[in-house]
Amino acid sequence: GRFSAVIESESSKYNLNMLHAAFSPTIKPSPLASPSPVPVKDFDPKEARDSLQEYLNKIFQDKIESDDVFASSYRDVRIEDLTDTLFAWADRSYESNNRGAWKDILPKGAPFASVTELHMLPYWTDDIYELLAPALTASATPGINVNTMTEAILRALVPGLTKEEVDDFFKYRDSTEADNSFKTDDEFYSYLEKSFATFHGDGNEVRRYREALEKRGLQVVVEESIFKITVQATVGQATRLLEAWVSLDSSRAGSKKKSSTELAKDPGLTLFFMRFL
Repeated sequence: GRFSAVIESESSKYNLNMLHAAFSPTIKPSPLASPSPVPVKDFDPKEARDSLQEYLNKIFQDKIESDDVFASSYRDVRIEDLTDTLFAWADRSYESNNRGAWKDILPKGAPFASVTELHMLPYWTDDIYELLAPALTASATPGINVNTMTEAILRALVPGLTKEEVDDFFKYRDSTEADNSFKTDDEFYSYLEKSFATFHGDGNEVRRYREALEKRGLQVVVEESIFKITVQATVGQATRLLEAWVSLDSSRAGSKKKSSTELAKDPGLTLFFMRFL
């Protein structure tokens, strides 16, 4: 037999379950916002829904503008219809505007256990799922990891970027000649100020952008602690797929007091969801 394994960063994606207060990350006051830091507000479900809709709309519109074949099939699709069914699926208190769309199945009315549940929603065709699902997660992430995010997520996070700016960002971040990964969130925002024309080299513009993200419940992180592990094994004609979501406890995993045998028994990972398909 044979098997393949893939480990993916989950914090490079938007957490669908931030529609619920229990999954919303704690926002720390921004150092760039002094002397009037952004206060931590009570959870607002409408703001959470608006934030997710704006995020998905940017990805969707970028695809419409860059792919004529996709545009010919989906230019008349309303992002509001897609997110309406998503909100109804995840939150039983949400009043759907498209009740007639739910014919074969009723909304779940509970947080997502897996992004694959999007296949169950009205209007979410395979093409739309394949476009939007890679930018989403159901894991409780601390924020969006700018060291692992993809182009689609960068464009959704920072509007108005040119192709050259996007290419330069990834060429810089992923350089094989130097370690240009962002060590702090301040380094990321400093890059925005210096390199993206939309901010006009103005630190105040960057500060306002940062505050706007925080008001939407989004924050930038530079270290990864949540991973999805996918293992596919094949023996003869039989194939099994294992998916597991784990969190990394670096304080345990990096302990110098443990022997290799002890680390094998306790590698510093917490398994919080697993399934066989």
